[in-house]
Amino acid sequence: FLGISGFDIYWYGVLIAFGFLMAFIVTNFFCRKRGYKNDLTTDMLIICIIGAVVGARLYYVIFAWDIYKDDLLSIFNIRGGGLAIYGGVLAGILTVYVFSKVKKLSFFQLADTIVPGLLIGQILGRYGNFTNREAFGEYTNGLFAMRLPLAAVRSHEITDKMSEHITAGVNYI
Repeated sequence: FLGISGFDIYWYGVLIAFGFLMAFIVTNFFCRKRGYKNDLTTDMLIICIIGAVVGARLYYVIFAWDIYKDDLLSIFNIRGGGLAIYGGVLAGILTVYVFSKVKKLSFFQLADTIVPGLLIGQILGRYGNFTNREAFGEYTNGLFAMRLPLAAVRSHEITDKMSEHITAGVNYI
């Protein structure tokens, strides 16, 4: 996508960041409507975003331990891939829970207020998955089927069903 002084920026990262930004804006809007002070909301969202990123990475590393067990420093290289939304959501929920207890707020009211932001962030982040050519689904020959070059897809993501439809001379799934 774009390189700045040897630092590559990909559409996936841009869309994930945009998802965080839109989630932040939407959550701020709903928090103001509920009467939460702007400083409180901003503090919560910053802590929640940090917690979600750490949780997403931790979840990924736990379930892909074989990749990291011999090189523990690679755990910190998130630019190499490996964030799992499940871990991000779980850590985000835990962060909001702890935050609500520390600030003596209703966790359920706070959670209800921030869910629209979580949803918009998830929707935009999924477009990041699309541009990164991951989480693309199974084989289909439907009208809106996506054709991905074989070279652009990690070999372990090509299922048996997809392989059945790869014929000689075809370089896409």
